[in-house]
Amino acid sequence: MKTSKGSENNVGFSIGFVNKSDERPFDDLAVKAARGVLLLGDTTEGFLANLGEWDRATYQAHWRRSLRLLLDGFSKIALITTYSSPSIASHLEWWALYRTGDLVHIQNQLVLYDNLDRAFSVESANSFLKDRETEDEDGAEISEWAIPFRDVESFAKQLLSR
Repeated sequence: MKTSKGSENNVGFSIGFVNKSDERPFDDLAVKAARGVLLLGDTTEGFLANLGEWDRATYQAHWRRSLRLLLDGFSKIALITTYSSPSIASHLEWWALYRTGDLVHIQNQLVLYDNLDRAFSVESANSFLKDRETEDEDGAEISEWAIPFRDVESFAKQLLSR
């Protein structure tokens, strides 16, 4: 992934599912998944949400709660895009949003449950989000997008009004 700073003419942010039909892409054909997409400025990033434990409405409710926290002044939140509990999976995937002034820096992160300092709780998922880092342990730049806060705020307000 490339870092995208966005531009005045082509900015935006959104997260959602792309259609209403489910897929069965996993080894266990009983587990469904839903395709989703994030708009990150002039870039779109897809994701595949595991519907084994959460349905679409649960993901959307989580996104609304987290985005509400960002609007309420939290400087970092996580938007979970694929969830399976620690009892049946080794990890989850989320998009971390870090607000710094008028920008929101967004990074895709794989969260390994074994690397957490305490047992994961979905109710307090945002408390597990680490502070923003711009380089990995090898000194390589971490891929991220910088989106104007007003774009995230506009989408969040629209989502919260539904």
